[in-house]
Amino acid sequence: MFVMLGNSRPTRLPLGNEWASSAIKSKKSDKKIDSESKKKKEPGWTSMMRRGTDSLRSDVPSLFYPIYVDPESKKIKKIGEIIPEGYDKGEDIAGLVQVLPIRKNRNQGRWQVGPTELKNRIEQGRIRLSGKTHYGYVINYLADGEYNKVLEGLYEIVGYADDGSMIAYESSDESSKYRTPPTQWRIASHDATEYGTNLLTNILGEKRFTFPKSLYAVLDTIRFFVANKPNAVVLDFFAGFRVIIMTRADSNDEYRILASLQKNKIGKVG
Repeated sequence: MFVMLGNSRPTRLPLGNEWASSAIKSKKSDKKIDSESKKKKEPGWTSMMRRGTDSLRSDVPSLFYPIYVDPESKKIKKIGEIIPEGYDKGEDIAGLVQVLPIRKNRNQGRWQVGPTELKNRIEQGRIRLSGKTHYGYVINYLADGEYNKVLEGLYEIVGYADDGSMIAYESSDESSKYRTPPTQWRIASHDATEYGTNLLTNILGEKRFTFPKSLYAVLDTIRFFVANKPNAVVLDFFAGFRVIIMTRADSNDEYRILASLQKNKIGKVG
């Protein structure tokens, strides 16, 4: 189980078909994966209107403001001021449609970002208009994670739509191999018996550990977070209890902080 704090996210790495989220190997699933990899894929656009928790106007009042769209050109022409408490809409502007974050149940919602950040994202080509809806127009945006994939070259900008939003597709067939790990892993090298118990028994000459994990499962867990991070820091709370096999996992100069809870001692190994 991963607990990710702040901006911590697993890195996209080249993964084979065994990492498919279905975790089931079959000729049928392999063909499906190969077929999907040949399609042109865009980065993931998501709704500008907040969903889920903290999605009401009352949760973040500063994110309730009007966005004005020209129905002819299908472009955002103006970003309104934050609407004060007690008012339900902004000023009407002739020829423009006032779009507010109104939920399907007609409750007042809120946008994902504030007026200043919205303006920045429009300039970056990260805001896209979609179909008409009961509150005006659907407005989508490219979240930071997806935009970073564009900056990293995983997606290539091939042009811009009439509304100013970028049109981007995966850079090449090679880039389609880069994936984030699925939520369930069923990888042959993660077999705890073969690459945990048996591996350590062969090294130590006897069975000393009850349920050792696969060496490669631990390596994969670490590499999704330290790949391409030469100054990564790895904190191991169970040092001193068991044999620890560490590799650099593409990190050239990381520190391993080995903490033994049993003896209440902490050591740092360069």
